[in-house]
Amino acid sequence: MDIKGELLGMSPTMAALFSTLVQYHWARIRSLNISIIGVQWIKKETWGFLKQPAPNMRVFSIYLHDGYRDKPNFFSETNMELFANGAPSLKELRVTHITFDPDASWLAHLRNLDLASPFLLRQLFEVLKNTPFLEMLTLRGKIIDNTESTREISQVILPRLRYINIAHQPEICLAILESNAPASGCGPPVDPTPPV
Repeated sequence: MDIKGELLGMSPTMAALFSTLVQYHWARIRSLNISIIGVQWIKKETWGFLKQPAPNMRVFSIYLHDGYRDKPNFFSETNMELFANGAPSLKELRVTHITFDPDASWLAHLRNLDLASPFLLRQLFEVLKNTPFLEMLTLRGKIIDNTESTREISQVILPRLRYINIAHQPEICLAILESNAPASGCGPPVDPTPPV
């Protein structure tokens, strides 16, 4: 099952459809690609699917245009076990406002990683160390600068990385580029601007 679309506003019908799909058909979903405006209208309990195994998930993309007002840290629990650490088919992960365990087993299979989530820089390096097959990396504006704790981090070798795009503050861009060994010929476009 592939699901793609936008959830806009406070539509009870759309909320019910979304809730039904993810609660009753989660294990069947191969691709979930949604953009949500007005995330607060989806009940907190509905998001429990994020902590369930996703045995067939190949593409997981959730773009949240705003935070979750009832519990702002719901999506950024420390070391949240996204997919209960069980997503053996996952190849693409594109998320905003959602963090996960930097040592999750499913990271080893990722080919495309697009993050706009509140990770510490040290945690981001741990994530990258666990993605040996990564080919595309996009990082946007939610990385927390704690460069003092990254001085002892060894270089991250990503031999298949062909595309890297970092839109962040110059210090963050440099820290990531200095600690990264991408594939030969990988030239990153860097946008050294503050996050919005």
